[in-house]
Amino acid sequence: MSVQKGAQLGPYRVDDRIGAGGMGEVYAATDTRLKRRVAIKILPPSLEKDAQRRARLQREAELISSLHHPHVCRLYDVGQTDDGGQYLVLELLEGEALQSRLRRGPLPLAQVLRIGSQMADALAAAHRHGIVHRDLKPGNVMLTTDGAKLLDFGLAKPVVVSPASAETIVTLAAAVTLRARDEGGPRLACQVLVHPAVQYGWDTPSALANAEGYFLQRASVEYFWNHYVNDPGDGANPYCSPLAARDHSNLPPAFIACAQYDPICDDGKNYAEALRAAGVPVTFRVYEGMIHGFMLMSGVFDQSRTLVDDIGREVRSALG
Repeated sequence: MSVQKGAQLGPYRVDDRIGAGGMGEVYAATDTRLKRRVAIKILPPSLEKDAQRRARLQREAELISSLHHPHVCRLYDVGQTDDGGQYLVLELLEGEALQSRLRRGPLPLAQVLRIGSQMADALAAAHRHGIVHRDLKPGNVMLTTDGAKLLDFGLAKPVVVSPASAETIVTLAAAVTLRARDEGGPRLACQVLVHPAVQYGWDTPSALANAEGYFLQRASVEYFWNHYVNDPGDGANPYCSPLAARDHSNLPPAFIACAQYDPICDDGKNYAEALRAAGVPVTFRVYEGMIHGFMLMSGVFDQSRTLVDDIGREVRSALG
């Protein structure tokens, strides 16, 4: 979607274009509800249909929303355009990019030390959350009256669990319970499956109903699956697609959480039904109004904290 001055993106009125790069275009805008200025990051028209870039924008939102730090630019909201494009609503920072400041000459030593300390603190906070920024440069550091701010997590990656491919991790978690049962492994107290992708394919009713416009796209699900399996035939292997297992009995009690507007919501629903039919105790919850990855968006969605509390309660109960 080509964005013009004065365009309305949901409650946000576009005022001016303030930047552009390989990861997206950035506009200054006004939140007409809260009467505050914000920044909107959106994919350029040439990349709107690129599943990989859309997945990257989703990952950026999830990563930023998991950070609450005075020297990291804040995420306020996520949204979609009328034609299905995705955008992020960010803190609009008043100041000067470090790159621009350096063109006027070297900084005083005291300021260098202050900026370096603030960026080190911001990066340390990201690393504690398992996030590597991967694009630290003067153009991504904004100097404001409140100190230096780290921008643009478009190339950032998690080093522990990837939110953009978290369904892959959950697939592995479900597969581990099957293998532990089948191969005489340790007795597992419970399994916690959040947004489980346990069924190779992307043609379920939820995948079709939520194909576009709810952040994780059906095309992205296909993209991730095709990078997870070596060959489509592997999708029938129950250790790849746990729902395909012939026997779901004698598996640990399960807590399965899904988002209402998630292409893979039916995976969780179908797996919960299969486990129940096999006599496995299951708590299955669909979090209304939520999108894929909301658990990592506590800065945006109150239900992310509700889900974390629900998981804690289930695990405490399972462990006695």
